[in-house]
Amino acid sequence: MFAIRQGPWKLVLETKGSGGWVGPRDSGPFGPDKPGQLYNLDDDPYEKKDLWDKRPDVVERLKKLLEKYERQGYSRPLGS
Repeated sequence: MFAIRQGPWKLVLETKGSGGWVGPRDSGPFGPDKPGQLYNLDDDPYEKKDLWDKRPDVVERLKKLLEKYERQGYSRPLGS
């Protein structure tokens, strides 16, 4: 699972769960077939309002930024 924050935005990929560890990535609320979560931490510091479906522009921008960081070797998934 990956997460990235830029400005007020926090993007969490491959989960609709709490982000806590529950087991292998392909079980439960985690996995590549799961959508992610998007929050505006300025407006929602407790991450109660998932904006994934309402702000696809921000989702795509942050996903591309995270992919760039991965290619450059700056990031790796949890558990690696």
